[in-house]
Amino acid sequence: MALDDDPTNASPKAPAQPYVCWRCGESLPFALFPLTHSALCPHCRADLHACRLCRHHDRTRLNQCRHERANAPNDRTQANYCTYFRPRLHAFEAGHDSAARQSEQALAELFGAQVPEGQGDASPSQAHTDVVDDAREALEALFAKPDATDQDKG
Repeated sequence: MALDDDPTNASPKAPAQPYVCWRCGESLPFALFPLTHSALCPHCRADLHACRLCRHHDRTRLNQCRHERANAPNDRTQANYCTYFRPRLHAFEAGHDSAARQSEQALAELFGAQVPEGQGDASPSQAHTDVVDDAREALEALFAKPDATDQDKG
């Protein structure tokens, strides 16, 4: 990575390619850099100062980190205070977030809706919005006030 592409550099130049959120894949505004420990993705509210966005993150390693001196946190999706953290350009890995997709499917099935297969790959935020909207409609129907005509019958 060139020095100008490193968001930890104090240079005001924007990186050649936009950095993307590790969870939703949306572009991150350059104004977020350098990342603070409490930085959140403006699209999905995921912690950004997390192992999953770091260039040292490697799922194939024992501690999932290529840096030999970094301490492995318990949850690599949560914010941490690792001093070796450096964001990487291609942090989003479509298809690796199957736990979220399985949770959305379980929620949809709970309310009798179906999430089409592969919908999470194309637009995770849209799939989430659709599931939430369907769940809200089901709850509103469940707790809807009875009509005046229904009260006269009973």
